[in-house]
Parts: sequence; C-alpha cells; structure tokens
Amino acid sequence: MKVEKTPDRRQFFKSCTRSVCLGILTLGGGTLVLRRNNEGNPHHSCINRGICRGCREFNACRLPQALSAKRYQDRHATSMKTAQMRPNDVSGQE
Repeated sequence: MKVEKTPDRRQFFKSCTRSVCLGILTLGGGTLVLRRNNEGNPHHSCINRGICRGCREFNACRLPQALSAKRYQDRHATSMKTAQMRPNDVSGQE
C-alpha cells in the first residue's frame, strides 16, 4: 500500500513559482515569434521618414525602398571590388 503525501506549504509555493516562470517564458517566446513574423509584413511603416542611410532597422527592413537601397548597395559594392581587382593602367609603357 502506497501512502500519498499531501503537498506542504513549501511545495505549493515551489509549484506556483514554477508555473509563473513557465507562463512568463511562454508569453515572452510568443511575443518574440510574433514580432519576428511582423518584420516581414510589407504594411509596416518606415521609422526614419524614408531615409535608409543610417537607419537602425535597415538590415531587417522589407519595405520596397529599403530593398531597392540594398540592391543598389550590393551592385555598387560588387563594382567597387571589380575595379580594385583590375590591374593599374600603365599609360607610359617603356
């Protein structure tokens, strides 16, 4: 025969604390997931009045103007690398 032990006051508070912590972690995780999903939302508004240069949200931004600025940066960076890789023109060859 097994004797069931009734929870004492200390165990009750431990389980309450555990439950509250689990709830906080669940809500926090849910908030992070929802916030992450909203970043891809094309209907969010610009926080920097349409000026992408120097914006703190530029890397994560999905607005059309920011995507255009990113494409320009990529093209410009690629052309700069190509220009640096070309040998220097020697106009006065001997």
